[in-house]
Amino acid sequence: MSLFDYLFVDNVFDLLYLAIIVGFAGVIRGCIGFGFSALVVASTSLWLDVKFTVIMVIFMEVIASVFMLNNVKNEIDFKLLKILTIGGVIASFFGVWALATIKPERHQLLMSGYLLIVALVSLVKFEFKKPVNEFRLYITGIIAGFYNGLAGIGGIFIASMLTSSRYPVKNIRATIVVYFFLSEVAFFIAAYINNLVSKEVVFTSLLLCFPMLIGIIFGSKLFSSLPEKSLKKMVLITLLVLSIAGLLKSFI
Repeated sequence: MSLFDYLFVDNVFDLLYLAIIVGFAGVIRGCIGFGFSALVVASTSLWLDVKFTVIMVIFMEVIASVFMLNNVKNEIDFKLLKILTIGGVIASFFGVWALATIKPERHQLLMSGYLLIVALVSLVKFEFKKPVNEFRLYITGIIAGFYNGLAGIGGIFIASMLTSSRYPVKNIRATIVVYFFLSEVAFFIAAYINNLVSKEVVFTSLLLCFPMLIGIIFGSKLFSSLPEKSLKKMVLITLLVLSIAGLLKSFI
């Protein structure tokens, strides 16, 4: 019996490639507070079963959120967190149900189309003319919750919407960290009900936590020294390319 009997990849090259992706995404997570799941899922969905990678990144997001919580706890916007979490938790159950039932090509289409829109909106620096209100925040939480359940990529939508509403970046970063922790509890309940949790996913997630945490530590140290706008643009362009590749895959 080998290590790969406990993982959802079956060779050392796939494992190494996955570790590199996770480590790089960890740097982004530590630096700007979001983008980890979107980068990992969008990259790996082109060659791995997306059901495995979605469960894996959600598992790892919980660990990342706990790891980062102490550094951001003083910057959390609790009113914002409450509104986002109410809609997000409810919608995540529907997202997980979709993850468990829809065909892979439709899943790829939904995920890639969503990432394409979010990346484009962020790159053109769209901003709302009217001040943010609770209705918009509830809708943001619901959409993010659904896509968090479907593909583990709800955080980037929240970040995009809050940035467009001119929320301070440090508060967005801190609030999303806690939002992930709370919404993923609902995700795992729904995933367990839909029989999506397996030992292969758990062991792979635990193993890849090492490159993720190393990346987060490195990214957290870079937070105050790297040009945040340049880093965000790089992440968004990467997601744009990956989403287009995903759309092409779903149609071919």
